[in-house]
Amino acid sequence: MKELKRIICFGIYIAAFSYSQNQGPRHPERYIQVQPVLNLGKIQPSISRFDQFSVDKEDHVYFLEAGKHGILEYDQTGKFIKQIGRIGQDQEGLYQPRGLYVGNQRILVLNKAGKSIKAFSFEGHCLFEWDIEKSYISDSPIEDADGNIWANVRYRDPEQKDTFNDYPLITLIGPDGVIKRGVGKIIPCRNLVQYRVFNSCFLAISGRKILGGFKYFPIIFAYDLQGNEIFRKDLREFGLPEIQWLENKAREKGFDRPETPPKKEFGVQTVIYCRGISVDKNGHIYHVVNQYQDNNLGRGVIIHFDPLGNFLEKIFLKKGNADVGIIMGIWIDPKGRRFAVGYENKNWFLFNF
Repeated sequence: MKELKRIICFGIYIAAFSYSQNQGPRHPERYIQVQPVLNLGKIQPSISRFDQFSVDKEDHVYFLEAGKHGILEYDQTGKFIKQIGRIGQDQEGLYQPRGLYVGNQRILVLNKAGKSIKAFSFEGHCLFEWDIEKSYISDSPIEDADGNIWANVRYRDPEQKDTFNDYPLITLIGPDGVIKRGVGKIIPCRNLVQYRVFNSCFLAISGRKILGGFKYFPIIFAYDLQGNEIFRKDLREFGLPEIQWLENKAREKGFDRPETPPKKEFGVQTVIYCRGISVDKNGHIYHVVNQYQDNNLGRGVIIHFDPLGNFLEKIFLKKGNADVGIIMGIWIDPKGRRFAVGYENKNWFLFNF
């Protein structure tokens, strides 16, 4: 009788183990109620770069408005303060601005579709503009505590004879505008157009670390300020259904991949994986997964990693009883407050959570 009980218990254990294996890896989830800060109106994301915003120490909010070729500043009551920059090629002008970073002393913009870095004071005056090498389709300049600027632009040593697949991912520019060196590993590609697209990434800084997420590829990474790699993680390895959905979409649509010949001679078709990345004062990383309207998963998600890039949890945001369906952009200020832009009930809003 005892032997029969042992056999039955063992069979139950095997069945339970088999069931858990078939269910795939478990991913802890957390739901957080958002606190709306600004109602952004019924504006489409193609008009306003909702994934390009920052909040300064005075709690003013800055959006990079590509359509107006400028930076729009609001206070947290929603009152419009001013526009910094305007369309033009002169000292105060901007043309095809792409990346925004609001630091403690100045505002940085990747200008001319990534061919220059421009700095403004908080009063809106141009401080400098430095020409740089042609960038990837970049979205993130950042500044460290020493005044160095790190930008997702290609750096090529003029003394080296190499191909575009040998270029580093990030360029380090000193406070005087002199390029110091390149940092980071790119994603090798079959041609120059693919190279510029697939190596576009969002950047964030945490103390003595530079962190980032590729916009069009499911990889996050971190380097120290000397350029040594701390980690490089492929998000597909975590078995997340949100990443798998994007992988399936790319496969079903026959979109381009870095390792395959491009479908078109002068363009790349692919999916967006990342809509923003930020890091808190404890070094924890928050990665916004892109959400398409036809995604039947039905809600936006932020992936939370520890300082070494290890998966911790998925964060879902709620506004009342409703899920925040799409999340675009994330910013964590020095006080540790987390801000993001979300879409709910046919409206865009800025919230903290």
